[in-house]
Amino acid sequence: RTPECFPAKEIASFMLDLLTSTAMLKHCTSMLVLCNKTDALPDDMAGVSPKIKIKQRLEKEIDTLRKTRAESLDDIGNTLRMELEIAGDAFKWTDAPVDVEFADASVNLAETQAATAFLARLQ
Repeated sequence: RTPECFPAKEIASFMLDLLTSTAMLKHCTSMLVLCNKTDALPDDMAGVSPKIKIKQRLEKEIDTLRKTRAESLDDIGNTLRMELEIAGDAFKWTDAPVDVEFADASVNLAETQAATAFLARLQ
């Protein structure tokens, strides 16, 4: 898939759940978003870093979801969640309560150095 056609809303929803989960944040200080299949990009995207496009798209989707959830009725699930503190009007990755790193990868081409480096830093 190209960065434009990945399921951004579903991924953003999952990431917002992680970024606001009190249980997860109690044990997590950093997160890696590994953008796989960089070897399968169409020719018109040659030289483009998918992580940049994906990062920007997820920022927009998380911001929309964050606003929608804030306007919805309180429910039991919200007691296990914290609000994201936003420095400006819209969510940016610098607002995340943990360090979020994006990296391009291709498992098919064994280009997974970003993942192994991230895991090594956790030890």
